[in-house]
Amino acid sequence: MLSLWESNRKSLMLDNIESNLKKLIAAYEMQRSRADRTEKELVQCKEDLAVAKDKIKELEDRIDNLKLRSVLAPSGQENAEAKSSIQKLIAQVDKALEMLQ
Repeated sequence: MLSLWESNRKSLMLDNIESNLKKLIAAYEMQRSRADRTEKELVQCKEDLAVAKDKIKELEDRIDNLKLRSVLAPSGQENAEAKSSIQKLIAQVDKALEMLQ
C-alpha cells in the first residue's frame, strides 16, 4: 500500500504535469495564431509588392515614352529651324527645275 505521503506526492506531480501541459498547449495555440497572422501579412505584402511592381513598370514605360517623344518632337526653335531648312530646300529644288526647263 502506498503511504499517504506517497499518494499526495504523486497527486502533486500529476497536478504539476497537468498544469505544465495546459501552459504548453496555451503557448502552442498562441504561436499557431501568431503564425497564421504572419502568413496572412506575408500574402498581403506579396500582393502589395506585385501591385507596386506593376505601377513601377507602368511609370517606367511612361518615362520612356516621354523621353522618346522629347527626342522626336523638336522644340519650338528647332521646329522653326527645320521649317526654314525645308523651305530653303524647296526653293533650291524649284530653281533647279526652272533651270532644267
